[in-house]
Amino acid sequence: MISIFAMKNKLINYDYNMICKYSLLVGTIFLTISIVTVFGDTLGKFDPVEPIFTEEAFLEKTLEFDVGIENQDKEKSVEIDIIGSWIFGNRLELGLNVPFEQRIPDDGDSVFDLSDLEISAQLLICCPSFNDLLFISLIGNFLFPTGDQNKNIGGTGEWGFSLNSGYFFNVADIAYFGLQLEIAYSQQLRLTDEQKQMADMLGISRTREKDVIWNLALTQQYINNRLTPVIELLGTSIVDALDREEEGTILELGFGIWVIPFSDKSVLNAIGLGAGVKFPITEREASSSSYLFRARYDFN
Repeated sequence: MISIFAMKNKLINYDYNMICKYSLLVGTIFLTISIVTVFGDTLGKFDPVEPIFTEEAFLEKTLEFDVGIENQDKEKSVEIDIIGSWIFGNRLELGLNVPFEQRIPDDGDSVFDLSDLEISAQLLICCPSFNDLLFISLIGNFLFPTGDQNKNIGGTGEWGFSLNSGYFFNVADIAYFGLQLEIAYSQQLRLTDEQKQMADMLGISRTREKDVIWNLALTQQYINNRLTPVIELLGTSIVDALDREEEGTILELGFGIWVIPFSDKSVLNAIGLGAGVKFPITEREASSSSYLFRARYDFN
């Protein structure tokens, strides 16, 4: 009887925790929709087009809802991101990302939890001039270790910075062609328990992973700026890691598209929908493939 009651209490606590986490997710989505309904009054198609995976160089006032699916060795993961950003003084953008993740192993039960919360600041160094649009900006970001390491959902945190540039120019007075470049550095904030045990067992220093990221994206707007295909070359070089065998470069190729589906007279005219896929083109595979679906509302 005691074991039965203990199991029942454990299930009740588990259900309560799951209800709280899903309630937080639903509440954040509801708040996002409410803000969009009250304040939205612009056209998303007049903004420069950002890539799907590469960080954009220009500033944005947006509310965004993303769903990412990643195929990994022996498991799949689904990440839901609720992202908000706002511009202050025409030069500074502050952002917040609330991520949730579900891991679905081939063998075993799936787990769901809040991942690492992210805050970011983007400073615009160079602004548009004449008929062409040139953007250069610096971005700093910090991920709080709010996830759960026991579920392999975040919990390690991260900090980093990047230099981003974007050049948009008019092609035959029809649409804007865009070329965007991101060069970034990121470092693990703290080790996982497994990494700590490995370091202690091998008698080596507790090295935090350090990455250098370099991404290149090409965009071209069509049909009155309502349809934009995207091609991206995505590189990640692991320059320092606890396990030296993990060091090296991962190169991926990404394809995507942005669509502005609603008419200018619609209350939803500032909504943009994006979708993309990326896959490795080198032998060092971080995953077999990744998919990202994005829905955003522009206040610019």
